[in-house]
Amino acid sequence: MFSIDEIEDFSDVMPDGEYNVVIVDGEIRPSSSNPDNHTIDITCQVQDERAGDFNGTQVHKYFSPKHTNVRWMKKSLSELRNFMGALEVHSFRDPCELVGKKFVAKVETKDDFTTVQDFRKYVGQVPSAVSPHATSGVPF
Repeated sequence: MFSIDEIEDFSDVMPDGEYNVVIVDGEIRPSSSNPDNHTIDITCQVQDERAGDFNGTQVHKYFSPKHTNVRWMKKSLSELRNFMGALEVHSFRDPCELVGKKFVAKVETKDDFTTVQDFRKYVGQVPSAVSPHATSGVPF
């Protein structure tokens, strides 16, 4: 017999918030919908005790530096430029060159898909005043 009172509520969704992450992989690949479009996929691993059970979880950041939609491409390139600034990287040919770089990621989950939505330079631990569960007052 199952009783709602005896079954623990469980959510397998990482809470939105800021977390320290490290880049563990990167690749450039053609889009599945249009081979003329390319995506940079940066794979990051959360390395932040405040993430609780989600410490060690992998999250992704995507950029579209080659895209048939010029507006989308320009927005993505601008975001990539800001990302490189946060990493203090002037240039790279292969995203694998970024492996080991740390940054602070603003992580959000939409429709059970968790991604890096914004980022800033890693300067040690995120200030304790910023809760991983905060939804306002985050400096992004």
